Amino acid sequence: MGETIERLRTARPFSLRTMAADLRWQQRASASLAEIERLDAQAHHRLQHDLCAKVDPKSALRDPRVLGALLSAEPTASVSASRIEQLCKDCGFRQEGGAGTLSAVLLIDGELATFGGYEFSKFAELLDAERCQVQVAVQAATEILEKTPPAFEFVDRSLSAIAIRRDLTSLKATSSSWSRLIGYGAINNPASVEFSASFIVDALVREAVHNMLHRIESAAPMLVARPPGRLRLRSPWNENSLQLRDYVHACFVWYALAWFWGGEPGPPGADRQYFLKLATRGFSQQPADALRSYRSWLGYEVYETVADLHNNLPI
Repeated sequence: MGETIERLRTARPFSLRTMAADLRWQQRASASLAEIERLDAQAHHRLQHDLCAKVDPKSALRDPRVLGALLSAEPTASVSASRIEQLCKDCGFRQEGGAGTLSAVLLIDGELATFGGYEFSKFAELLDAERCQVQVAVQAATEILEKTPPAFEFVDRSLSAIAIRRDLTSLKATSSSWSRLIGYGAINNPASVEFSASFIVDALVREAVHNMLHRIESAAPMLVARPPGRLRLRSPWNENSLQLRDYVHACFVWYALAWFWGGEPGPPGADRQYFLKLATRGFSQQPADALRSYRSWLGYEVYETVADLHNNLPI
């Protein structure tokens, strides 16, 4: 058992330290983009095999990367445009083109209850008045994101599609992604007062990094031992109670956001200092300290890389 854990600890698809350097957005995120391409190529190969075998659409889409591969791939003889459209319909998705930085914006229909093992019944499609607001905000967000080309390219490559929808249980603007729906993100409640072009940009970078981490973990988990289910760590950024894996992810995500908003040249806009403050405030509390007691549960380079993030902030 000890040998197995040690093998997992030292088996990485590429260096986490290199990935952390990529997230400074001062250069093309070469290592991270290469890893996205490698893992997505594997997923697309499996997808082609399943579709050629004429698997039932809903069964095929239980693979979380299937729809993402469909939307990001050029139609081929085995995956035609009509086939993509039918798969979207079969699973309750409606595709809307021309969404700026992303391959597609998917609006979740109200009748969709579950997808990929996740509960979606609390979400509903946008109101007609919200659609116009979303189109304008997404276009403005794209123009902001383009000012940092490495981040723009990373978001475009990481996210196959973004779902923009209403959350029937909350009025707050939020974003989310899921480890079993790699390539997807969601932005919720465009009618919220927090919803703006800068919020969309922040959400896109945030969920793109989350998806990158999900891809890494599909090949090499960041945890090599299962922590007790009751274990929770308090996020120094927003006071949320997080599981150990989510806490590690949060450290990388906030680091990426700190460099996006604080790097030079950074994105334009009056909101820049506000989002930079949100991203950096947790590092003043040395977030790696909370991980010290659990180092034996973490994979290769994880603790050491997280501990070094604070020393490499842009401010």
